[in-house]
Amino acid sequence: MSSQSGIKFKVSVGWNADFVFSPDDALKFIELLGKAEVFEVKYHNDSKETTQHVYPVDLSTKVSMGIMSDTVYHVAKMAGKPE
Repeated sequence: MSSQSGIKFKVSVGWNADFVFSPDDALKFIELLGKAEVFEVKYHNDSKETTQHVYPVDLSTKVSMGIMSDTVYHVAKMAGKPE
C-alpha cells in the first residue's frame, strides 16, 4: 500500500502522542508496543522523593487506534505542524 494514498491508521499513545501509519506499519507499531515496558518516575509529595518504576505496558489503557480517511490525512498534511 502506498504511503501517499489509501486509508491510514491514527495510533494514540498516552495523553498527547498521536501517530499516523499505513495499516501494516500500525500493526507493527502496536506489536512492538506490546513487547515494551513502561518506565515511570513517580514523585511522592509526603517524602519529597522520587522513585523509578518499570512495568509491563497495558495497551488497553495506554494505546488507542482509529482509521483516518485519505481525505482527512491529506488535508491535515497540507496544514502541517501547528504554530
